[in-house]
Parts: sequence; C-alpha cells; structure tokens
Amino acid sequence: MADTDLKKADAKAQDSGTSFSVNLVASDHPVWSGQVTYAVIPDEMGRLGFLPHHEPVLTSLQAGVVRLVDLENKNHLFTIDGGFAAFDNNQLTIAVLHCSGEQKFEDVKVGATAASHSADTSADTAHTADTSDTPDTVKSA
Repeated sequence: MADTDLKKADAKAQDSGTSFSVNLVASDHPVWSGQVTYAVIPDEMGRLGFLPHHEPVLTSLQAGVVRLVDLENKNHLFTIDGGFAAFDNNQLTIAVLHCSGEQKFEDVKVGATAASHSADTSADTAHTADTSDTPDTVKSA
C-alpha cells in the first residue's frame, strides 16, 4: 500500500471504531507509532490485551513482549524491560526505559523455546518470551 492509501485506511478504521492509536516510546527515542486493531502488553498481573474502546487503564509493566497487530493484520513485536502504559480515548501510550528493535514473530517463538529449556533460566524469563496471545486470552478489565 502507498503511504496515502495507508493514511486513508488509518483514518477510515479510526472513524469506524475498529482500531486505536498506539505510541511506544523508550526513554531516549520514539520506537513505534500507528493504528492497531489489537495490542497485548506484559503488565504486573500477566498479559493485558486491548481492543478498540477499552475502558481507561493505567498500569505498570514488567519485562516481556509487547504485541501490536496493525490494520493489515501484521504483528509488531518488541521486547521491553518494564515501564508503564495508559489507555484512554482510544489511545494507548507505552513508555519504557529500554526496548528492542522490532522482532519477527518467528524469532520471538524461538527465544521462548530456548528459554523454556534452559536450566538456569527462571520461569519469569520463559514467560516473558511467550507470544501466544490471542483475543481468546485477553483479560477482561
């Protein structure tokens, strides 16, 4: 899609209520910004999923993987080391100290398998590499 087509698709999706805006920022630079249909973040209680028109939330984040699904149903995955997230008025802001560059879905799954089989890796590390989030696993708020 051309940039103008993507902008039109973003505006149409936002108007129809089928998407929301996400800004992922690290302490020293913006990481990713765009319209998504679904997002999952690693909050202190596990994983927290967002769909359009979610109720307002402010939560602290643990180390783990942020998953963003854009309007073309493409996964954008980022490993973070903690921070906080706020959702209000169809806007999700994720602020973290450090964030990896965007990762491929397959790369994260390989990391999860390796972490779960490592003798000296804690259960938390294996959990943070898990990207098996689906809308079925979204916690209700």
